[in-house]
Amino acid sequence: MSNKAAMDGRAPPPQAIYGIIFMLLNTVSLAVLDISSKALRSEFSSSLIVFIYKFSLFVMILPWVFIEGRKRLKTRRLHFHILRSFFGTAGAICFIHGLKYVNMADAAALENVQYILIVCLGLIFFGEKLTKTKLAAIVLGFLGALIVVKPGLVGQFFNSDYSFSGHKDAGESNYLFMLFAISFWAVNTILVKILGNTEHNKTQMFYLLLFASIWSFPAAFIHWDKIEFLGNTLPLSPSWVALKDLNFRQEHILLLALMAACYFSHGVAYFNALKTELSIVIPFRYTKLLFSAVLGYVFFGEIEDEYSYIGYLFIISASLLLLRYEMRRKKMLKKRRKETIDNKLVPSPR
Repeated sequence: MSNKAAMDGRAPPPQAIYGIIFMLLNTVSLAVLDISSKALRSEFSSSLIVFIYKFSLFVMILPWVFIEGRKRLKTRRLHFHILRSFFGTAGAICFIHGLKYVNMADAAALENVQYILIVCLGLIFFGEKLTKTKLAAIVLGFLGALIVVKPGLVGQFFNSDYSFSGHKDAGESNYLFMLFAISFWAVNTILVKILGNTEHNKTQMFYLLLFASIWSFPAAFIHWDKIEFLGNTLPLSPSWVALKDLNFRQEHILLLALMAACYFSHGVAYFNALKTELSIVIPFRYTKLLFSAVLGYVFFGEIEDEYSYIGYLFIISASLLLLRYEMRRKKMLKKRRKETIDNKLVPSPR
């Protein structure tokens, strides 16, 4: 609901309602995508899961891309497409691998840290100005991530008798896969913004899925056997994984099909949600955390540590701070452009 509508006591316009519905569909799709990945990860490698659903999508979009002929294959930024697909694929492989050890709600919360990482990358590589808002968001975001990874620190701070024996039995080191994933996705987001200035959606989708399939194929079908080398046992002997050894069952195929459908649904829903004013729809993006927590509890019996919620709150607050800052910045730029145009239209006193 816009501020003006709220002040007048009016209901939000239909466009806002549609935007919210699309954003909710987007977050549900992503949560179902993650829970399907987690279920498959118990029997298959993350690289195999990524290859199958990315390649399946690539085959599915070919008629959509080639309906206009080969014009959408033309690009002057092939190197950016290759880099984007590499970081996107590496992020997906790390994220799905991490889901085997990390709770769904924790994974959903940590995903949002990528927006804080993007700010850090902008400060380091693009010379962007460090403001108080950005600094507060960075501190809040990383504190939140630390609490999510190790809530026992907060528990011991508030309660000296606190003993953590919750869901992080696998050890905090397994959260490194999630941190690698969001780091890769942060770089991927910057590359998406660069490509979005010149490249059509069909062009981006074609090259993303093409190169994602190429990147993930060797990791999916090459197994590294361990051998003795200089007194150490190291994975140095490659061998091909035969399809007959994968032991696919009907439920696996259904889960992979569900992943592909959810990925497509997420893309369409998110694109349509962003047609609505961002201040209205973006806060609903964080409902993924709720959907993920519910699915994790229903299918895997995951229960969050009470102090993890403090970490979730910190991360979401940091993201909303950045959103508010970006909205105000764009509003100010728009106002300045309007003033510049108005000044040009004023007749010269001569």
